[in-house]
Amino acid sequence: MMNDASNKNFERSWISCLPEGTGHINDISNEAVWTLSSAKEGMGIHQLLDDREDTFWQSDGLQPHTITVEFQRRTPIDFLVVYLDYKLDESYTPSKIQIQTGDSVLDLEDPKTMTFNEPTGWQLIDLRKEKGALRRLLSVQAFVVVIQIIQNHQNGRDTHIRFYF
Repeated sequence: MMNDASNKNFERSWISCLPEGTGHINDISNEAVWTLSSAKEGMGIHQLLDDREDTFWQSDGLQPHTITVEFQRRTPIDFLVVYLDYKLDESYTPSKIQIQTGDSVLDLEDPKTMTFNEPTGWQLIDLRKEKGALRRLLSVQAFVVVIQIIQNHQNGRDTHIRFYF
């Protein structure tokens, strides 16, 4: 991590996009093994997870682009938070993302699809599921999260994502 004050503010700024009353949330990104479907040289997993808004993952290949996140144990997951910046990235900015969770990449549950219209800033993806008659929101329990970038703005081929967890 950098000591730069602007990046220090960026590191925890995602908290502002959480729903009111969420309570204590842990960043579990460092508990997982992350794999990318492709990456341009010098724009890979380290840039995706380095807590900086001036670096990013850039895919290099055909869509869909994929981020696979694997945990050693079944892990409760409430949210994914991604930093997208259409103003900087234009056609590299995802417009449609699909998320699946499960016990393995061969056993994934129904996909959740998110669409974005020229996003700038933190984008919250709520993975919690309603349970019971009271419709309480409960964490998803998973060993694996698979994130697919299905489509970019302006039909862009490769994608930029500045931070994910």
